[in-house]
Amino acid sequence: RSLDDYTRLTPQFGGGGFAGQNQRFNNTVIDGSIFNNSFGLSSSIGGGTGAQPISLDAIDQVRVNIAPYDVTQGSFSGAGISAITRSGTNDWKGSVYGFYRSPGMISNRVGEIEDDERDEFDYYQAGFRIGGPIIKDKLFMFLSYERERESQPFTQFRARQAGEAVEGNVSRVLESDMIGLSGFLNDQYGYNAGPFQNYDRRTESDKITVRLDYNINEKNNLILRYNWLSSFRDNFPSASGSLGGRSPSVNSLPFQAAYYQFFNNMNGVVAELNSTISDKLTNNLTVGYTAMRDFRESEGGVFPLVDILQDNNTYTTFGYEAFSAFNQLDSDILQITDNLTYYTGDHTLTVGTHNEFYSFRNGFLPFAYGYYRFNSLDDFYESAESGVSNASLYRQSYNAQDPEGSPIVEWSAMQLGLYVQDEWDVTSNFRVTGGLRVDVPVYLDAGLLRNEAVEDLSFRGGQQIRTDAYPPTQLMWSPRFGVNWDVFGDKRTQVRGGTGIFAGRPPFVWVSNQASNNGILAGSEFIENPEDRPFSPDVNAYRPDAGSGLPSSYNLAVLADDFKFPQVWRSNLAVDQVLPGGIIATVEGIYTGDINNVMFQNINLPEAAGTLGGADQRTFYDASRINSNITDAILLTNISDGYYASITGSLTKSFQGGLNLMAAYTYADSRNRFSGGGSIANSAWRGQGFVMDANMPELGYGANFQQHRLIGSASYRKEYLNNFGTTVSIFAEAGPAGRNTFFIGNGDNMVGAGTGGNTSIIYVPTEADFQNGDFVINNTETYSAQQQWDALNTFIDSDNHLSSRRGDYMLRNGSELPWAYSFDFRILQDFYVNVGEKRNTLQLSLDVFNLGNFMDPFWGVRQQFIQSNNIYNFDGFVNAEGASQGALPSYTVSTDLIEGENPNNIRPNLGMGSRWR
Repeated sequence: RSLDDYTRLTPQFGGGGFAGQNQRFNNTVIDGSIFNNSFGLSSSIGGGTGAQPISLDAIDQVRVNIAPYDVTQGSFSGAGISAITRSGTNDWKGSVYGFYRSPGMISNRVGEIEDDERDEFDYYQAGFRIGGPIIKDKLFMFLSYERERESQPFTQFRARQAGEAVEGNVSRVLESDMIGLSGFLNDQYGYNAGPFQNYDRRTESDKITVRLDYNINEKNNLILRYNWLSSFRDNFPSASGSLGGRSPSVNSLPFQAAYYQFFNNMNGVVAELNSTISDKLTNNLTVGYTAMRDFRESEGGVFPLVDILQDNNTYTTFGYEAFSAFNQLDSDILQITDNLTYYTGDHTLTVGTHNEFYSFRNGFLPFAYGYYRFNSLDDFYESAESGVSNASLYRQSYNAQDPEGSPIVEWSAMQLGLYVQDEWDVTSNFRVTGGLRVDVPVYLDAGLLRNEAVEDLSFRGGQQIRTDAYPPTQLMWSPRFGVNWDVFGDKRTQVRGGTGIFAGRPPFVWVSNQASNNGILAGSEFIENPEDRPFSPDVNAYRPDAGSGLPSSYNLAVLADDFKFPQVWRSNLAVDQVLPGGIIATVEGIYTGDINNVMFQNINLPEAAGTLGGADQRTFYDASRINSNITDAILLTNISDGYYASITGSLTKSFQGGLNLMAAYTYADSRNRFSGGGSIANSAWRGQGFVMDANMPELGYGANFQQHRLIGSASYRKEYLNNFGTTVSIFAEAGPAGRNTFFIGNGDNMVGAGTGGNTSIIYVPTEADFQNGDFVINNTETYSAQQQWDALNTFIDSDNHLSSRRGDYMLRNGSELPWAYSFDFRILQDFYVNVGEKRNTLQLSLDVFNLGNFMDPFWGVRQQFIQSNNIYNFDGFVNAEGASQGALPSYTVSTDLIEGENPNNIRPNLGMGSRWR
């Protein structure tokens, strides 16, 4: 498992980052040095390939901190994850290990659904470690190597046969459609789109950790650590810019050629010097350098990306993945930390500095090979065969300076940190920790270019922008105060807590967007219903000539003049009480409020022009752009009204004889306007659901928010007969399986916000709305308005959140899946053989994930939503030709909703989470 997975053992952990945001706001530290993917394309080093960047067998200790009031811990607004690696000792010690999984070790049945044959796959993980003295008592070494290889099916879904029901792992996509489309592409263009089902996903990684510990003398110790990672993974195509995603699902089956291969490689070295200057003064100096090289490749060959829709949701996809052409990233990070600690009586004083220096080289040109969206297969065939320009959307980006390749952006930055702290033992049982930290982000070689033409333009609210200026340096103050009170001095009642500010760094990819999107390096086209873009397999067919001056159309991304790095205010209060029988009870409350959350706004979107008519009186726009030649102008700014609050109760008990028990329950609430998704400025803005204003989404639930969470563990170990030891452990987890938002299909055309997707959150109609004509449903050739309403009404009643929001708008991420329950089981059997004075152990382990499903195929099954995100679709206006004041929209209900056999909108999720393995 990844280091981030340790957070699952922490009951009060609320999903990372800000209120319900993702783990890119966490900070991972190994041996006192940062170990992050600072650019932020994923939450951790190796995140793009699913690789754990360091073997867990090389790790000695792990700690997850949510609210540490030690100011030496910083650079996070989510959680601080700290690990310490193993080191060599005066005894040579080592291990060799391997883990294996085969198709026969995974369930082929979920509830009533049984796979006729298990999909073939291969998985193994193997490694070794060794440590010992090079010079006894003086110089020690440690070495760890691990490799992981996995090949597994990309999806359990398959295309359906004519007349076959959409159920189980059967997608709505017809096999005959896919075979016909594949043959057409091959015959017409010589393009092999690859298979659409029954193909594998490969994951490979190799990693090395080397550590040297050198006792220079009695007062100085030097630690050197080297880490190496080489990893690769087949990835799903990005959902950004799509309607309903591009991954295999009940609604969609993409061709394999639309996928991409991602590579994460890393080299890192860290030196740590610990010095005892005197009996009262010590110093710790850490210097580290990390080089990461990330890039993408595609097996499908160069070809435009094409989405084919059905009912306003992606049906299938083929072509070169939109964000992989010319995609490369080189990241170099230097870090220097120094902590000077002075011990005097009841006080421990620390003065320190932590500094990070970044250098990035990034090549990125999304949609470089062109992108077409067609509303149906028939539309695509007509365009390809007859040259009709009937795509519903065309996009392309191009290098405005050079027709070949991608513009390369190079820039650097640093974040300096200073802090001072006093740990004061007021009495023998009462400790107070107070400290002040200041972090200073500085943009060095920003790599920015000036687009003077932009400076003459006016954007929303009269704003004007410059493309060559980052915000001025700002000080981020983080005062913190914490207490720890052993109430009666007998370690039976402990009160702990505190309050303080925590400052982190944003994913630097958000900052680098300004260097890439300035209207000089690259141009772009974003044309809805183009009149002169019939489909062409030539990726250069509509590419403008490079070097001919400023592009006629382009997008912008800038940071607000007062943009600040992320900051949160966090407080907690906890009581630990030893109960009769040695049971330890803990009650803890945590509150996190955003001070500077991040927010994306398109300032080229005008103010709303008015409100629509009927029951759903949302705002509309009479134009999607203020400046017609700017596709969008995304402003990265701050917002401060998100929060996360939780209360956790837990019980733990350790028995003599080796039995340990733990149980904990968390209740939480979380609201925000932005959940931290996306890497590209315009896709981050487009990806947020809204009702009234696309630039200010309403407060909704966090994307990763879980309101209820129950966990428990039990472990027992027994050694016997001098040569044997057995350990049995169980980890149990229960809570809602996920959240979802429903959008109006084609809703962007209804309100004209220019988001280019389905981002208008639904209004939840009442019976009266339908009966009195304030919510209009059109008859179709197949279904009457009444039949459609009956299906929609039943669907709303089946969802607790929707039924509670009748006559109002649903909240973002408001729909919640039923609870999921899982039990993970492990048994370890040790065999001991003594050779001389040393014990040698052969250990056999068996891990069973989702044990309940092994016992009964109906247990441990997770659920998923049946319907796509669009349960009804905008179909036009009853009393107007377009959006205007009081215009009454009309809708058709999704045919999947009407024809679905399960009115409760849920079905078993057939993925790995529902199967014993």
